[in-house]
Amino acid sequence: MAACNEVEPPRAEITVLRFDGTPVGDARVIIYCTEPGCVVADTAYTDFNGLSTHEFALPAVLKVSAFKVTETTIDTGFPPVTVVLGDDSLCGDEFITLIEDEVTKKTVITYPCN
Repeated sequence: MAACNEVEPPRAEITVLRFDGTPVGDARVIIYCTEPGCVVADTAYTDFNGLSTHEFALPAVLKVSAFKVTETTIDTGFPPVTVVLGDDSLCGDEFITLIEDEVTKKTVITYPCN
């Protein structure tokens, strides 16, 4: 049980969606600061609903980068050689403002990477 004046650390709930609105499961989500000298960072993977959760010690404005790479491969020839037929790479970026005693929710829409 928390004391009356105890401040909860800021938390982030990141939802990663494809550009068509479907959740991206197992996407890598990296939250980090872009200011010089700042060393705040956290990495997590989304669940099957496209959700990842992160907790930080202090409030901050941080960048959120999400990506997923899916490769299709086959083994061909003798001896077998693995050939990559194609990939479906998705990438997306956002910024998030974390506030004490709050869970900040942000949705990152991913598009095919360049």
